[in-house]
Amino acid sequence: MMENNLIICLFGSRGRSLKVYDDKVVITVKAGLGSFITGNATDGEKTIYYSDCIGVQYKKEGVTLGYLQFETASGIMNNRFSNFFNENTFTWDSKCSTTVKKIPEIVQYIKGRVDYYKKNKNVVSSALSSADEIKKYKELLDDGVISQEEFNAKKKELLGI
Repeated sequence: MMENNLIICLFGSRGRSLKVYDDKVVITVKAGLGSFITGNATDGEKTIYYSDCIGVQYKKEGVTLGYLQFETASGIMNNRFSNFFNENTFTWDSKCSTTVKKIPEIVQYIKGRVDYYKKNKNVVSSALSSADEIKKYKELLDDGVISQEEFNAKKKELLGI
């Protein structure tokens, strides 16, 4: 795997790490005593693309662990009733000094990337819808249902020109 778009790698608590890329995050879990206690006693890696996120939750560390959770439409995750320990969550505590310093900036970066992909997803959907409509009108033209002038007018309307 080429990691030329890796932004940062953060290390958290209970064997978790977070790699932040320009298009996704990768949460890695190494099994340990804490993961066994919380019911996540397996090693694993979860890749979450920003384009698949519907929300991002962030809680600063304090008395409890801090967490960064990625909400996706599937909602199928282990321990989904615990924000701290489900597979879409990166956790850390105050002992993770580099993470504590960097996480507010990284959270803003991630939220910005999620917003970017949401906005671009709508642009792509709109463009595809216009293209589909033009294709339908082209078929009507080819079948002789509408005239060339009607087709041209509708095409300009759909393209916004």
